[in-house]
Amino acid sequence: MADGEYEMKFDDRYSSTYEGFKLKIDKDAYEKKFKSGVIVKGTLQRFSSNMYIFIDNTSGVAHKDTTELEKQLRGLGNQIVELKDLANDTMMFRTTFQANLNVIINEGIIVKNDE
Repeated sequence: MADGEYEMKFDDRYSSTYEGFKLKIDKDAYEKKFKSGVIVKGTLQRFSSNMYIFIDNTSGVAHKDTTELEKQLRGLGNQIVELKDLANDTMMFRTTFQANLNVIINEGIIVKNDE
């Protein structure tokens, strides 16, 4: 994934559950800026030619699973974002789990912002 700023837009079926955000990539680091004002930083690792693992820096943050399902899903490993090119500045994405690639968390498009 090239360095730059992107807009994450979720498909309609996920937009009520997931908040859109701006994503800034700088080498192997990223920053997510959510519309609510929350900022999450982390590291980006390539999993395969079109798959990336986003590892949020949660050190010092207490993690609270609100449902039994969330506890079970955490056992499926890191979340992975799979990308498919559509055009020069737009890619389709789907988020899944490293240990269970057939489970889809969400899908949408990533649009690269003009610099």
